[in-house]
Amino acid sequence: MPKKWKTLNTKQIFGNRIFGFREDKVLSPKTENTHPVWVMDAPTWVNIIPITKQKKVIMIKQYRFGSQEISLEIPGGMV
Repeated sequence: MPKKWKTLNTKQIFGNRIFGFREDKVLSPKTENTHPVWVMDAPTWVNIIPITKQKKVIMIKQYRFGSQEISLEIPGGMV
């Protein structure tokens, strides 16, 4: 069974109502070396796969700023 990495400290980088970003300093249980890791926190999120009586999946088109593209996705959002 893999051992858990120990978090030594945490520094909040950014936060708003949707996402938070933090930098953790962690200790490897195998090597005992420390490493920086970056974590994105988000509220509870849900995705659904709606299927019609005709057995068709309903998808949505949504613009994504990261890719600067319109993507085809299953519906989802914050709870």
